[in-house]
Amino acid sequence: MYHLLGGNQLAGAGPSQAARSYYEDEPEAFPASIDEDLPEEDVIERIESCIIVFLEEVFLHGIVPDISLKIADPRIGEQEKVRKLIGRQGQGAFSYARIFPILQISHELLSLGVTASQRDVFYRLKTLEIFRSPEQVNQAIQDAAAMLGVTRSALGISCASRGSVYGALRFRDGPEAAWLDCSDCPRSISGDARLFARLIFDGDARFVVIVEKDAVFQRLVEDGFAEHLGAILVTAKGMPDMATRAFLHCLCRALPHLEQFAVVDWNPSGLLIFSVYKHGSSERLGDLSLPGLRWLAARAEMVHGVPDSALQGPLTGRDKALISSLKAGPLQEDETVVDELDAMLEMDAKAEIEALYEKVGIDAFSEALAHDLMMSAGEALDSQQEMQ
Repeated sequence: MYHLLGGNQLAGAGPSQAARSYYEDEPEAFPASIDEDLPEEDVIERIESCIIVFLEEVFLHGIVPDISLKIADPRIGEQEKVRKLIGRQGQGAFSYARIFPILQISHELLSLGVTASQRDVFYRLKTLEIFRSPEQVNQAIQDAAAMLGVTRSALGISCASRGSVYGALRFRDGPEAAWLDCSDCPRSISGDARLFARLIFDGDARFVVIVEKDAVFQRLVEDGFAEHLGAILVTAKGMPDMATRAFLHCLCRALPHLEQFAVVDWNPSGLLIFSVYKHGSSERLGDLSLPGLRWLAARAEMVHGVPDSALQGPLTGRDKALISSLKAGPLQEDETVVDELDAMLEMDAKAEIEALYEKVGIDAFSEALAHDLMMSAGEALDSQQEMQ
């Protein structure tokens, strides 16, 4: 999260001993962890406290405080980012300045008890010179949330979700609402992550299977994979968005018996997606992580026997750099994943999930995947029994 730190003294400012004492002796202004269920009035109070601290440092002590962020990046481990208003890098000043319009809009939304989409916020802010793209708005929202120690949705700003869920699950928004049955057809996951804390989940599924690609997700739906195994299927159609990750986090917390598996491409990008689900992204300190998530497919042993024409290679420089980053991050503790990354380097190849169709046949893919899932679940059960 962000902390207001000692920064640059303004020209002509008086003695700053009081400011130095404040930074050396006082506790951090905001908590070092993410508060998921913070009431709106508490978020408003944090915004106001942040602004007060900033103004006091500027006008009473002549210091423009830096903003420091510690992030947990699944590729390279823990890092620290610093936003500076006064410094050598002009771009850093823009990143610093963008936080405050976001705080202003968030304060307004929360005070009115309404929400706005990220797109709405961008169109409102694009008249300001410091906002030139939706990506800059997205980063500023992430910065503001981290500085306050709250979830992104707690700011009253929602983002579009790409997520879908299907299978042996139903949920409703509170005890008086109607159940939404996910076994009828795939359901879209809301982009407003704030409502997930209110959801009541119910179902007799044993597994939740996270699928990287929508095409593979649809194949599993059509083949009756979820019905056959008593499973829940979830996809974010690529790199997971925040809303899909938040939905999964709440689902697995509400139904802790669910065994979690991931189906991703056998390539560095697929392993990055797996890592984001398992350990969290660089923007969110791991607060939406799924530490119990296991990699189901595609694996090196599955790729062996796939026709060369279905493989991709050789590995690019970007692929190799990403493998190095992944092996230096949280995934380094998982010997199985490290072995798979080494296998990619040794074979100088990679493969998409669909390459397995060429080996087992598209009509038998779901059956083969179900077999591998049951084998993996059985191995995990045997390990638990041995530990006991």
